[in-house]
Amino acid sequence: MPNHITNILTVDTDCPQKTHEALKSLVANDGSIDFNRITRMPKRCLKDGSWYAWACDNWGTKWNAYSYHFEDFSPMQQKRWHYSQKLNKPMFMGSYKPTCYVTRQRKKQFKKWLAENTLSSLEFDTAWSTCFPVFVGLSKKHPDVTLSITFADEDIGSNCGTFKLKAGDLIEENVAPNWNESNKEEKIFWCKFAMNVKGYDKEDVKSQLDAMESEGCFDPR
Repeated sequence: MPNHITNILTVDTDCPQKTHEALKSLVANDGSIDFNRITRMPKRCLKDGSWYAWACDNWGTKWNAYSYHFEDFSPMQQKRWHYSQKLNKPMFMGSYKPTCYVTRQRKKQFKKWLAENTLSSLEFDTAWSTCFPVFVGLSKKHPDVTLSITFADEDIGSNCGTFKLKAGDLIEENVAPNWNESNKEEKIFWCKFAMNVKGYDKEDVKSQLDAMESEGCFDPR
């Protein structure tokens, strides 16, 4: 089971319509966030078992996006991408879990919701790492706006940070340094950052930091 990385994507622009159009480029007509809309995985990858290497090289993460939701849109459950392929694909290794298939009704519901609402941000999970190549591709597709990405690993304090992209170029970056090379102040800062991204409340943040302090997590190594 991978570490789940929370990704929050926003667009730096004063034009809500430009924000909506940029974010919509990642959203399929069934309400799923689909990296194939930016860089499509060849069908052969699912047949010959090369999907994992291809995904890591082209998406920067082992799976498509999952654990996404849209405010006030709660249709029937959708299968995660890695559960949506056929049972006999090598990617499963016996872990197939049947869930509901996307239906025409879901597509109709989302089409109606999208017509009545404007996207302002996207939040979703990825496996092990953020999907940097996907964000670069999205940025190239919308070169007139700046994409702002915030991400955080469930391994609190590591593999987290922010970066910005414009026309496919990295223009700003602030990410957590290697844990073993960080001082106490840096560790505490990035732990707070990650917990905020993950949705911890203030009491949980304090109790978690106190627990880590008592266990010596912030001590030099």
